[in-house]
Amino acid sequence: MATKTNRKRRGPPPAKQLLQPDFPYTVKLPDGRTIYMEVPGRWVTADRDGTPAFLPEGVAFIDRICAVAMPLDSFKAAPTPATSRHSAKRWA
Repeated sequence: MATKTNRKRRGPPPAKQLLQPDFPYTVKLPDGRTIYMEVPGRWVTADRDGTPAFLPEGVAFIDRICAVAMPLDSFKAAPTPATSRHSAKRWA
């Protein structure tokens, strides 16, 4: 019983954006702390001049991470999802 070891993958090839490595990124918070994160490569693209640019999903990811990292004493009330969205929009 012989088996083939060099079998080709069936179906369409994976999309190019799914094969990109994660992009390292740092954000400085208003209280002076710095956050390091890796944005998934599928949410990063190259700009016209070759510099990395974030797709809308990547920007939303960064906003969510920043909102989670905010200290609780910066909120006047208990944080809710709406509070997190509001604080994320302050970064824009």
